[in-house]
Amino acid sequence: KPFYIKHRDYYLYVSRLVPYKKADLVVNTFRKLNKPLVVVGEGTERKKLEKLAGRKTAFVGVVSDEKLIQYYRHATATIFPQREDFGIVPVESQACGTPVIAFGKGGATETVVDGETGIFFRDQSEDSLISALEKLKTLKINPQDCIKNAQKFSEQNFLRQFKLHFDKAYKLR
Repeated sequence: KPFYIKHRDYYLYVSRLVPYKKADLVVNTFRKLNKPLVVVGEGTERKKLEKLAGRKTAFVGVVSDEKLIQYYRHATATIFPQREDFGIVPVESQACGTPVIAFGKGGATETVVDGETGIFFRDQSEDSLISALEKLKTLKINPQDCIKNAQKFSEQNFLRQFKLHFDKAYKLR
């Protein structure tokens, strides 16, 4: 089997491959560390990224939802290096029991619990990402904590919270 099928033996990056998503930061860092990385997604940067990649990086393109879930479930962690208003990738990863290494700005700070369901890195630099990768090794992250945290963002929870706020607002009239 290819290296990236082994359970918890690779890291995962899931995104459109466009400049602001910072895939180059992840690909360069994993080439430097010679660690296995699976890149899921397509975009204008793919050819450039493939040239930057080390021999342990696999580009798998766009995959089915079922295959994506398997990649999430079997990864050591999912890398989320960009700043987004929300970002569904960290929630999907945690829903599969997999921690997230995320840039500590934007929506990730509301969906990842630092030290419990993942870890933040402070600068969008290779050194900062490498430090986070090293720190993650020292943590004992429970997959069930990741799943429980992701459930906060479920459709069912959203509808329940929306109804509570709506009812409260309606009673104030």
